Amino acid sequence: MESFLFSLQESWLAGIMFGWTWSWPIAETIHFFGMTILFGALLVTDLRLIGFFKSMPIQATHTLINLAILGFVLNLITGIAFYAGDPFRYTYALAFQLKMVFMVLAALNAAFFTFKLQPTWGDWDPHGTPPKAAVISGALSIGFWTLVVIFGRLIPYL
Repeated sequence: MESFLFSLQESWLAGIMFGWTWSWPIAETIHFFGMTILFGALLVTDLRLIGFFKSMPIQATHTLINLAILGFVLNLITGIAFYAGDPFRYTYALAFQLKMVFMVLAALNAAFFTFKLQPTWGDWDPHGTPPKAAVISGALSIGFWTLVVIFGRLIPYL
């Protein structure tokens, strides 16, 4: 594992992150925008799943998924750059490890929703409360992504 971390620390991507004074701050800014886009799009979608905004048809929230994916991709790219820039600090940081656990749980929840629940939403009342499994999935999504953000912020401190 350590040889991988040393090679990552010496990679071209780490060189970019530390080779120019503005690389890290620009990546942080993009990461923040990505997080805002991701969390904002998912929050509206998940709140609708829980039962809020009933005047909005549940299927209309699907248009926000592309924004959420855009936000996630921005975070993925910048997150990889951060990791390459300081792999030892991230790998052994408890906050980073917990962030990754909650990201995996969020991804599993999203896969459950996408492959099990979303195919049936044509049968749901567009302005009603979705089935219990969808309500739980929406609540879990909000919880998991909130914890991802919190532990991401705590990386420098834990």
